Amino acid sequence: MEGYEAMESQFHFGFKEDSFNESLPRFSIDLAVVSVDGINLSSRFILKEMSIRLEDENSYRHFVFNKPADLEMTAKDKKTKSFAKRILGAAGINDFAAGSLDYYSHIGILYSLADFRIYCAGHVAHKFLTNFLPYADICDIQ
Repeated sequence: MEGYEAMESQFHFGFKEDSFNESLPRFSIDLAVVSVDGINLSSRFILKEMSIRLEDENSYRHFVFNKPADLEMTAKDKKTKSFAKRILGAAGINDFAAGSLDYYSHIGILYSLADFRIYCAGHVAHKFLTNFLPYADICDIQ
């Protein structure tokens, strides 16, 4: 549990209080806009990039992830990856390796948003977020 707590504190978005608006009522709903980008393989969705904007703080974070160490690609997956990179200009599985975060660090980042109302665009993003945050308030705006 110690490793998870360290990861959570590293990626947790702290709240800043507005000292000049202390007398004004504050909304109790924290809003986050989450954008995910990756490749949808036959076995699962592989996250490459994730952007998060917190409306209450007016802050923005962008994360780039390495490929998962346990990824075993089938012939069909390799064909999908090649097509996405060649035709669609998508980022490859091995791109952005330098300076990227460990693949599974996205779990701690997403857990820090569990109490937020989360907006995303698209079925793939909604399904991905719902897998990690099944009880969160996630809205697909598409």
